[in-house]
Amino acid sequence: MIDITHHDAPGSGRMSDYDTLDRRLRDSSFDGSAAQAHGIACGLVCRDVNSTDLNPAIEHLNFSDADSMDALESLLELSTRDLNQAEFAFDLWLPEADDLPILLEALAEWSQGYIIGLMFDGSEFRTRLSPEINESVQDIIEVSGLESTTSNSSEDEIAFMELREYLRMATQLIYEELNPDRPIHSAQS
Repeated sequence: MIDITHHDAPGSGRMSDYDTLDRRLRDSSFDGSAAQAHGIACGLVCRDVNSTDLNPAIEHLNFSDADSMDALESLLELSTRDLNQAEFAFDLWLPEADDLPILLEALAEWSQGYIIGLMFDGSEFRTRLSPEINESVQDIIEVSGLESTTSNSSEDEIAFMELREYLRMATQLIYEELNPDRPIHSAQS
């Protein structure tokens, strides 16, 4: 299994793992970014789906070789752990970059992946969501189509940070609504 689950926060070594995972996924049957794969894993975790539940649908998600399945399983484990933390340890996996257009592209890829994972089986689960949470899902769909026409200005950087925080919190809220009986753990447990 790819060892990505031992790091607790962005900037703690996870990003070098991000780069390694990104290269491995782009060379696998998945052929997408680590941000997109993490988004898929987060969407699946919100739906309480694990990799063993995916056998019939796995080809549709393009996780069909050992490397990509290994990465998905690691990302599912990481996402489940982070979304179950009482301290809201969950964060989006994005590349460590100073170039805002690269970060915005990764944010859109993460959002695309999240929607793919959340709606992987095409079911109408959104009818079970509260109107507020359904609106958050719609917002994530809109972010998935984001195209970068930004500069590296401080205003654009602030907007990016706010959007990332919104996606982080929306994912946490969607997870909590879809999994009301989830176990909550402190970072020490």
